[in-house]
Amino acid sequence: AVTVAGADQVLFTSRLSLRTHPWLADHVVLDQTLVPATALVEMAIRAGDELGSTVLDDLSVLGPLVLPRKGGVHVQVSVGAPDASGRRELSVYSRPENADVPWTLNARGHLSFRGPDAPFTLAQWPPAGAEEVPLDDAYDKLAVQGYVYGPVYRGLEHVWRLGDDVYADVRLPTGSRTDVGGFGLHPALLETALAASCLAGYGSSPEGTVWISTDWKDVRLHATGADRLRVRLAPDADGALNVQLADRAGRPVASVSSVDCRAIAVGEVSNALARNRDSLFHVDWTPFPVAPAAGAGRWVALGAAEPGARRYADVASLARAVGAGESVEAAVFRAETRDTGDRAADVHDLAREALAVVQDWLAEERLAGTRLVVRTRGGVTTAGDGDVTDLGAAAVWGLLRSAQSENPGRIVLVDIDDEEASARVLPAVLTSGEPQSAVRGGQVFVPRLGRVPEAPAGAATGSWDPRGT
Repeated sequence: AVTVAGADQVLFTSRLSLRTHPWLADHVVLDQTLVPATALVEMAIRAGDELGSTVLDDLSVLGPLVLPRKGGVHVQVSVGAPDASGRRELSVYSRPENADVPWTLNARGHLSFRGPDAPFTLAQWPPAGAEEVPLDDAYDKLAVQGYVYGPVYRGLEHVWRLGDDVYADVRLPTGSRTDVGGFGLHPALLETALAASCLAGYGSSPEGTVWISTDWKDVRLHATGADRLRVRLAPDADGALNVQLADRAGRPVASVSSVDCRAIAVGEVSNALARNRDSLFHVDWTPFPVAPAAGAGRWVALGAAEPGARRYADVASLARAVGAGESVEAAVFRAETRDTGDRAADVHDLAREALAVVQDWLAEERLAGTRLVVRTRGGVTTAGDGDVTDLGAAAVWGLLRSAQSENPGRIVLVDIDDEEASARVLPAVLTSGEPQSAVRGGQVFVPRLGRVPEAPAGAATGSWDPRGT
């Protein structure tokens, strides 16, 4: 815990990931790994213990906390100053690690200090007259509803119904990837207890409707270290559950006066997951509309000839013409790899040639107001147009991207195919102001940053060649 300077506030920090907390990987809802609400309850109670609070008055879960398959999520629990009655405001925030995005408020509530609650006991077990619910296909039924529980959450041993009340025996399975050490009440054990209600009420909700616990009231922890529980879940008139948890002797372990649930939408999970990818981007080539050019009279060819353009043999001759008063907006230099049979040498030769042209261009003050347009063919790939076909041109793109960053507005890169429609649109590309573009079949594409989509669970992300690269 850290006391915040200049404020009567305490901050607790943590990091969650599937590597450091492997038991969280067993809680899959709507095909994503969700931190259960019971874990947020445990965090809140733990913070209260540090500050002398005895009751979690309320906790409202505002949105799902999704864990990525790789990396982790930073979590902060902020507890405010006590009011006159000793009540403190509490907030739980999260943010993907290595992502420069705002913190998400996942839950908020209040802690307080109050005396003992009215005692309860679950000594008579199971209750007289309770009807046992078969568990043969319990987890298959839960999976149909959208809850895919791994081994840590498969601790339902018995479930009974008595009227509207649900009773259950639950445990933390032997050999789980976690134990009760370090927890007041293990979140997986509490989540398993609540799952008894979903199982007992199976068939009462439409298939695929997933409910998560969102509103908790009057949560008290009476004892710690439990790995088995007797559970009583009693719904009120509004459908919220009153929860009583006891040890194997029926003595109180925890109680919750009310747990309310709501249906969660797939969009909520996907939106939360998107934040975990906010720092992972790739290049998307997106269509870019260009206005028809007024004419080609103010751009010229440098080196190789270009249809409809005046040609200059080298940078020096163009600089002399501009110095003599000729108005030139842009000069097009065609960079294409020659085929001499030695591919590596051909690539190196084109890269050296392009570098020499650019160095001469940038050193010539008379050309400071004229843009150098480097035209390639097959040096980059856009969506759906296959692989790079000119390795030398690809090397030129890599080299000149750096030169562009050091000399903004002086150099333009254009990769254009052999289509006649593409040639016609080239003048419009030169006046578009875009520093990099590709033209395919007369359609202009420009590079933009796009978020990397999440790979499907279990999907192969590549292959390993034992012979090397």
